Amino acid sequence: SLLSRINPKSFEKLFSVVLKWLKNYSSGKLLKLAAAQVTGLGAEAKPKGFGVLKRPIFEQLLHILNENVDEKGDDDEDDESWALFYHSLLAVHKFLAYLNDINSNSEFLKYNEHETPHFRIETLFKLMQHNHMWVRKAASRLVGQCLSAAPTGNSDSSQYFSSDDSVFELVKVCCSQLTSDILDDDLADQVTKNLIWGISQFHAANNAKGKNWLIHRLSYLSRKRGKGEVIRRATCFKCIGFLATQMEGKEIEENDYLVPMMSSLVRFKDEALPRDVLELLESRVGSVIYLQGYKAVQQQVQKIRDERKKKYTMEKIEDPHAAAKRKLQKTQQKKAAKKRKIAQAKKLRGR
Repeated sequence: SLLSRINPKSFEKLFSVVLKWLKNYSSGKLLKLAAAQVTGLGAEAKPKGFGVLKRPIFEQLLHILNENVDEKGDDDEDDESWALFYHSLLAVHKFLAYLNDINSNSEFLKYNEHETPHFRIETLFKLMQHNHMWVRKAASRLVGQCLSAAPTGNSDSSQYFSSDDSVFELVKVCCSQLTSDILDDDLADQVTKNLIWGISQFHAANNAKGKNWLIHRLSYLSRKRGKGEVIRRATCFKCIGFLATQMEGKEIEENDYLVPMMSSLVRFKDEALPRDVLELLESRVGSVIYLQGYKAVQQQVQKIRDERKKKYTMEKIEDPHAAAKRKLQKTQQKKAAKKRKIAQAKKLRGR
């Protein structure tokens, strides 16, 4: 890149101008967007060339994120807004990635209410739910990058947040990302990493409320139908498996975690991942408790099926038109599922 060939003095002079673009409140979004893009390129091409400008540029990027989230958080349709969010996030990410090791820059990440602007990981939570996929992915990656600097399983990690409840909020945001129609493999992988960090913190803090909420939420999400259900289900099963590794069998049994953990796994027990997680749960709680839980889940599933069957029978009598419509819809779904299965089989055979 041309930036890597500039001598140190010219490089610093160039970015003193970029800093003015970032600082100038009268600058339009397009000028700030250009500044964020150039900063990202500079951090990648010549990470040690910023000198004394490193801190003020970094702070201005954070200021843009803080300011825009607070004032323009719902303006997702504005093309300039999403681009400014995205490139500011990207520039911060590159700053942390290329300015040596992230741990040597952890002073940038620590929450300090006396600094203005101060960095808040919570600032990124809203961007993690942004309507634009690029912004959502960039925010999730940056959160993951920040969490990698925060020690897992250590109460000191609270210094990266402004509140003790922020870990719980992070977990809730990650779960909400799994319900999105724009969920893909890359985003799901990052959500899994962020959730695993949150689970580690729950375990370190002995947060039974957080664990209980997350287990029931993952159980529900793994059964949720719709776009991205295969990716969502795999992410939930991985997190349930990690939860199982963090708890002793006694804790799982005493807190009644086993049935909600197994309820969705049993439904997909013929697949490799849920089968492995079920085996892991059996090794944690023992065969006797495991079989009791398995039986309870089967009874639960059968009860739901019986109630649904009874409801459909009553519907045929009370509203035949709606019942016929439902039957036609079910037939169409079966045909679509069969077509998908054939297409997947052909893809596997390389046709």
